[in-house]
Amino acid sequence: DQWSVPPSTLARSIILTPFLRDDKRCPLYRIEEALEGLDLKLLFGGNYLCSDFNDDHLAKLLDRIAEAGSTGLFSRIAANSYVNFKIPVSHILHADTTSHVFYGECEVCEQEGYEGLNVTHGHSKDKHPELKQVMTGMLTDEYGIPVYEQTLDGNTADSTWFKSAIQYLQGLLGDSCGGYTFIADSKLVNKKNIEVIYGDKDPIRFISRCPSNFNSKTAEKAIKQAYLLNDWEDIGICCEDEKSKRAARYDAQGFVKTIYKNKFRLVV
Repeated sequence: DQWSVPPSTLARSIILTPFLRDDKRCPLYRIEEALEGLDLKLLFGGNYLCSDFNDDHLAKLLDRIAEAGSTGLFSRIAANSYVNFKIPVSHILHADTTSHVFYGECEVCEQEGYEGLNVTHGHSKDKHPELKQVMTGMLTDEYGIPVYEQTLDGNTADSTWFKSAIQYLQGLLGDSCGGYTFIADSKLVNKKNIEVIYGDKDPIRFISRCPSNFNSKTAEKAIKQAYLLNDWEDIGICCEDEKSKRAARYDAQGFVKTIYKNKFRLVV
């Protein structure tokens, strides 16, 4: 009742705007312009003006979301979507991070005692190392539905976020953790993350690429062993167009190794 436009309606304007534009991109401060000429009553169910969706109102909304905790809010919305749309619960989770470039100075991040989100230089996946950035870490299920999201400092390493994502899952899933499979790139595989995974009494299963420098070059040793044994199993063509002459065929060998006192299955 204290808002001229309800927070849910402001949030809906942010979500819908990219779908209402040909270029799919719209800065938050221009949503007011993007809604010009549209039937706002059809979109939002009320008698609103374009000026109601100005950047001051949207900024206040985002401030309130940040205060409430965006990660927890996102997870609750995701959980509700499974119930409301009767989506089968997936036991396969994909994890990754991406970077988002920022323009401008973000001087507040340089102030003494500042403890908020740090917009700073880091490894740019947008190939803009000259610009400051923030990171986003996300878990999706096998259907591509995001189930967990976390906004991160611009210099957050992938391996660090993977650790916190696993700990989040351990707290969320509890004793059923072992029934899920966690899929991520090679930044997942290091000693600290392995210790977190196997520190659980029912550890989550994971699939990743073994880094070349992991555990005294485990990957290189497994590859050499595979070529020495030469006992390859044909696993077929991995391609959307299996009839294509360019489709590659794959052979594999599997080994079980004990690493850091835990058994791993390595596939070459």
